Amino acid sequence: MDFDRDRREPIELNITPLIDIVFLLLIFFLLTSHFFTEQGLQVQLPGSRTGQKVERAEIVVSLDDQERLSLNDEPVAWAELEDKLRAMLAREPAVTVLLKADRSVRLDRAVTLMDTAKAAGAQKLVLATTPQPIDGNETLKAPSGNP
Repeated sequence: MDFDRDRREPIELNITPLIDIVFLLLIFFLLTSHFFTEQGLQVQLPGSRTGQKVERAEIVVSLDDQERLSLNDEPVAWAELEDKLRAMLAREPAVTVLLKADRSVRLDRAVTLMDTAKAAGAQKLVLATTPQPIDGNETLKAPSGNP
């Protein structure tokens, strides 16, 4: 028996459709994925059991634990805050100003921040908090680390 091995046609693997499908899947996942980048200052908000959701805050003022300020995720100096807030509130005075102060910030600095926002013309001033679960047996306790 004499088999002619030379007469066989070489097998070709066409990978073009495979590449097309991979690119389509890549485009699909890129379009349907959400990429979030946390901008601005890292703030640990204090907890509250009676907080309410705010529909939408146009102006967000953040104060971190090192007393650095940001206005709508842009760093701002304490001296410039009132002027920038006043300019923003001049366009729309009824806008809600959301204050996000770190839980370790001294009370007098948070009050100064609220006074600055009011002096700039803020009519609606809201403090941001994180929700805490309601426990019926809970009593008023001092924060941990304080006598």
